[in-house]
Amino acid sequence: MATTSPKSWKNRHQGILLTCRRGHTSRGKLKKAVVNEIIERYGVSKSTIYRVWGKYKDVIMKGDSPKIERKTGAGRKPKHARDDVASIIKTIPISKRKTLRSLSHESKIPTTMLHRYLRQGFLSRATSTIKPLLTPAGMEKRLLFCKSFVDPDGKFNNMLSKVHIDEKWFHVKMTDQ
Repeated sequence: MATTSPKSWKNRHQGILLTCRRGHTSRGKLKKAVVNEIIERYGVSKSTIYRVWGKYKDVIMKGDSPKIERKTGAGRKPKHARDDVASIIKTIPISKRKTLRSLSHESKIPTTMLHRYLRQGFLSRATSTIKPLLTPAGMEKRLLFCKSFVDPDGKFNNMLSKVHIDEKWFHVKMTDQ
């Protein structure tokens, strides 16, 4: 018996048509042996076989070439429209939308749906680096700090006994962002 996954739909129906068109018909009607063979091979009901065969015959009578396509627009409709998602996300503070998981929790929109919108390009990631501005007093302190590494004879100190750490990361708090 054939699989019933949606991906095999087109292949099964094409197989039904090929089996039917091989001359196993008499005066446009399917023979019972052919119908039983299709049921066994593809695992579909008699009504499906006759429906597909009927559509094929209608197309042939019109003089068109048969095309087998899946029905579009089928399936579950999304709970939130794209515009609704955008307005919901804009109402959430930036501190609560740093990750998809926290955004999903706050907006009550599933993480998978947010990820799908991100992949489609409807949502985009935004990253920013912390670059504090220097005040005139800060510039003066920095200049004095740099001058402290210059020897009186005008040469730079080799600074092998010093370890430098970027202190701005110690003063930044998640609540301040």
